[in-house]
Amino acid sequence: MWTGVEILYGIQEFRLANPFFEQLAVACSSRVMYLILPILIAFLFYWCINKRQGEVIGVGCVSAMVFSMTVKFGIAMPRPWDLDPRIIEVQGVHADGLSCPSGHSAIVTSAFGAAACFSKHMISKILLVLLIVLVVSARLILCVHTPLDIIVGVSIGVASAIIAWKLIDYSYTSEKAYWIVTAAYVVFFTVMFIVAYFFWGADIPSLTEYMGFFYGVFIGRALEHVYVKYEIPELSWKKHAKRYLIGILTSAIILVVFLALDPVYGTLIGGLIMMPWAFAGYPMLMKKWKFLN
Repeated sequence: MWTGVEILYGIQEFRLANPFFEQLAVACSSRVMYLILPILIAFLFYWCINKRQGEVIGVGCVSAMVFSMTVKFGIAMPRPWDLDPRIIEVQGVHADGLSCPSGHSAIVTSAFGAAACFSKHMISKILLVLLIVLVVSARLILCVHTPLDIIVGVSIGVASAIIAWKLIDYSYTSEKAYWIVTAAYVVFFTVMFIVAYFFWGADIPSLTEYMGFFYGVFIGRALEHVYVKYEIPELSWKKHAKRYLIGILTSAIILVVFLALDPVYGTLIGGLIMMPWAFAGYPMLMKKWKFLN
């Protein structure tokens, strides 16, 4: 199977000769870029710009996240340095485990790509596309993925965003459609988790790393749909900024607390609590608390 690993030879030479680009690539591969920023953008749309678009970004992002994570075990592609000894392993860049597809590429393509489509300003569209290019390029510069990994990851990201866009729009057509879409996502990815564990040999810590974010989104979305029915009010940008900052601060505190308490399963538990808070709990408070309006 073609992986394109030979393309990494020249990229590796360039990186080793230019330490600045390696440092830049490490920064672009951080959790801030491929995990925190996509979530922050989803919250921004959901709370302040367009609720449905925020759902599309959030659902597309977590779908790309967990699909790429689980399917790695089925493809079972080793990292580039295991495929070819001429590739030097880079430490500390979140490149443990299997290689294909690139989860970074899938997540940022889905989240930033959808946000770019929804954005009304050309500058923000360009910046969002640039973020995709930076993260995807960083994974190649660091030689932690082959070109094949990147291509598959980007394809998953595009597919996840398009599917989320179509299904979320469909879910708003009727009550029945809403629950059909919710059930379809939950059942499909639950089957993916089961297959990855029982048939592909996935280990529990890797399998559950982002599971909390996925289930948390749909729990929060369902709670909001039944009990909250949040609608974005017409407010000044300063009031929206205040709402947003309070929301991301409280969401971050929830996640950080559980990560500190349990480094292994903190992401799972924190995601299961943070996402319902962000999609249902905080919108409920924004409807009721006057100082947030």
